[in-house]
Amino acid sequence: MQEDAQGDLLTPEDIAFLRDLANELKTQDTYCTRKPIFFQVREFEFKTGLDPEYTDDECVVLTDDYIQCTTIQDAKDFLIERLDLDDDELISETAKINAIEDTREIEEYCGKNHIPCIRTGYEKREKLTGCFLTERACKLYLKQNGHHHKRDADTYCDHAWRNPEFQRLLEIVEKFADKGEPQNESTAANNEPVG
Repeated sequence: MQEDAQGDLLTPEDIAFLRDLANELKTQDTYCTRKPIFFQVREFEFKTGLDPEYTDDECVVLTDDYIQCTTIQDAKDFLIERLDLDDDELISETAKINAIEDTREIEEYCGKNHIPCIRTGYEKREKLTGCFLTERACKLYLKQNGHHHKRDADTYCDHAWRNPEFQRLLEIVEKFADKGEPQNESTAANNEPVG
């Protein structure tokens, strides 16, 4: 049974949604990635607890609050912020901390000053979540739900490699582009995510 696009299967709002989505799919930046594409939330996780002698990267984990410092400068800044000394002692202790050059020295300084510290190797891993048809929808999701993600989370364009169903679906949706007048940008910007 075939229904006309204006019939019972699709409402005028459905057609307008598909038209706007199609126009956005055809005009959005693909970041030099071949279609079919989709967008995901990208964030990075650190896997710590690796032997620092056998990894390329090492960090120090400070205090009982598990503060990961992946650079020497981050660790020094954290230690300096914790100082609660009078002016003369503060200057002297800050100079000691600023003279530190590697994670072993951070570990020694913390041991002498009774600051919990673990020197460990780590790996930085990319974590991709979600699936959005448009970058705009992915960014809107992050704006509304960023509290579920790390502060440095961003959007990532990925290719739906060898996924003929997804490719065919997007080709069908893109046929709705240029069918009638698209919504104006202020209306489209207020829509819920479309991906």
